[in-house]
Amino acid sequence: MVGGGYAYLACDEIGPGSEVIILNSITMALVGIINLPSTNAAKAIDLTGTTLIIGRMQNAVTAEVYFYNVTNPAVPVLLGSTETGIDVADLETNGTYTFVATGDNLKEVIAIRNSDRIEVNSLDLIGNDNVNTIHVSGTNVYVGRDDGTNYDVARINGTDPVGAGMSLVSSLELGTNVNDVIADSTDTWLVAGTSNANAEAVIIKLAGFSQLSVANMSGSNTGASVEVFGKYLYLGTNNVVQDLVMFSVPSQSWSSMSLVSSVDKSGNHNGNKTYVVGTKTYLVTKQVGSVDELFVYDTTVPSAP
Repeated sequence: MVGGGYAYLACDEIGPGSEVIILNSITMALVGIINLPSTNAAKAIDLTGTTLIIGRMQNAVTAEVYFYNVTNPAVPVLLGSTETGIDVADLETNGTYTFVATGDNLKEVIAIRNSDRIEVNSLDLIGNDNVNTIHVSGTNVYVGRDDGTNYDVARINGTDPVGAGMSLVSSLELGTNVNDVIADSTDTWLVAGTSNANAEAVIIKLAGFSQLSVANMSGSNTGASVEVFGKYLYLGTNNVVQDLVMFSVPSQSWSSMSLVSSVDKSGNHNGNKTYVVGTKTYLVTKQVGSVDELFVYDTTVPSAP
């Protein structure tokens, strides 16, 4: 997560015990760390104002979702935590509620109220397909799931998780694992990063919730992460020589995308998470030996990063 001049990285516990690393987003200098109780890996992270929210793997004796005040990122202050009893695959907040994606077959989506960190509701989606990713846009909650016997991507009404509860609004079968989802700035299109080698990114028209087009790289690849900024789609991949790929979306016409550039660092760096902040693109990758895991690219001109 990148915000307020800092990069917040959720990771496996390393060194003296730090599930979250906080860096200056310009200099990459270490600013602070968060060492959660026990040793379970942090899997997801989000930021709302000065509140950092962290989701982690299940632990029998500690909570899975943590809330920290990061007004001073060098000295994060614990605000509270929530015990879900379930592995957290991903989470995202709208500022009032935090929506948590899990692999539990009876409560794939959990809503936590930020003000008191109480789990207020959960939603059981049909089938046993794990939810891998979650994205919140206004009152809409989008989820991506493993391919199975039921739909792989869905839209959920998250307007009032306490009163009306959460409900399934739309769903779509893509026939592949969905690894990441994000809506464009107009909330007109949804982009899904997938494990389909012929459609690493799938564009879904939200009016009617139907597939419009795909973004396809050459070769057999996985779309691990997606980001939309302006007229470009940024795709983090598992391709050994194309860690990050940029597609042009002329006039935001998602039916006619074209690959304009890609970047690569030596080694097999899976593009696990991609963030675009202004003219900078942050690529968070899988650890490969002693080489770097976070790369920052100047994408003022996306065709020439």
